[in-house]
Amino acid sequence: MDSNNNQQNEAKKLEIKNFSYEIVSSYPSKGHSYAMAFNHDCSLLIAGFESQIHIYEHKEGVLIQKQILREHLYQVNTLKFFEKSNLFISSSSESVIIIWSIDSNNQWIPQQKLLGHTIQINCLELNQNEDLIVSGAYDKTIKFWEKQNQWICQQTISNQCGAVYQLSFNDSQNQLICCSDDPLILILQMSQNDQQWIVFQKIKLDQIGYRLCFIDDYLFTIQLTQGKLQFFESDQEIKTFKLKTELKLKSDSPQDQNIFFPLQYIKTKRLLVSKNYQNVHLIRIMENYQFHPVQSIQYDGTAIFGCLSKDGEYLITFDGEIDMYNNKQVGSYQLKIRKVKDL
Repeated sequence: MDSNNNQQNEAKKLEIKNFSYEIVSSYPSKGHSYAMAFNHDCSLLIAGFESQIHIYEHKEGVLIQKQILREHLYQVNTLKFFEKSNLFISSSSESVIIIWSIDSNNQWIPQQKLLGHTIQINCLELNQNEDLIVSGAYDKTIKFWEKQNQWICQQTISNQCGAVYQLSFNDSQNQLICCSDDPLILILQMSQNDQQWIVFQKIKLDQIGYRLCFIDDYLFTIQLTQGKLQFFESDQEIKTFKLKTELKLKSDSPQDQNIFFPLQYIKTKRLLVSKNYQNVHLIRIMENYQFHPVQSIQYDGTAIFGCLSKDGEYLITFDGEIDMYNNKQVGSYQLKIRKVKDL
């Protein structure tokens, strides 16, 4: 009994332990970077710079560039590593998805190009089995690509919402949520009859939602235009979601209409990262909807992009834009790597 109590006390200590992210390195940018991703063990980092993808070895915040990929024609918008195999996927403004693999010379090469969208792709999701890719684009479609001998588009959901901004699977992988330039959330789930994804629920919003993600099977959050996070909880009986609570994000401006730098939740740290205007907010989500602000990092400009590593140990960001009115550079134009540090 004493042993169980000790374990519970230690777990509670871990839950309330304070930490922050501190800069360990920075690197001059090779151009605007809208998308970055660490692999599962943080040994690799990929970053899009304009139409190029740069491959880096990563160790304790230090980057060593290994390769530059030039297959895309326009701005790279999304990057995502597979966890069970040496693959990653990318998409860009020319409406193509590329699956990348490593050849016998340890070089990344395009394995397959997925063509089907007609305009810029904004988001990619990969299921846990890594046999399903879901893509969303400005063409108002959500496409489901299944792995057979090759990746094949098996289903398209169209005209159920506006231009698709972000997608997120729940823990059980049987529901998928979507936000768009309509003030609407789509909740999709797999039909047991024909194994097709269907629109299970539509939630109307009073503002446009630019980012969203599941916390678990029963809770998800969406970031709205005017700088607040709304949390929707599932009814245990009828399984539909309804608004539970909301959190106002601290910001010098309520408006943030940049769809990149998606919401991301790290379960092991109960940590949500949310970019709003000039700030990157790191928030812990405790039991009973208690929110514990961990850190807010403020930048000079609003063009901020980045991600957390899958274990939450590293935060990487790029910030930089051109002030057209004053014709000057705003922001650092650097990749900045921060590492978590206990306080």
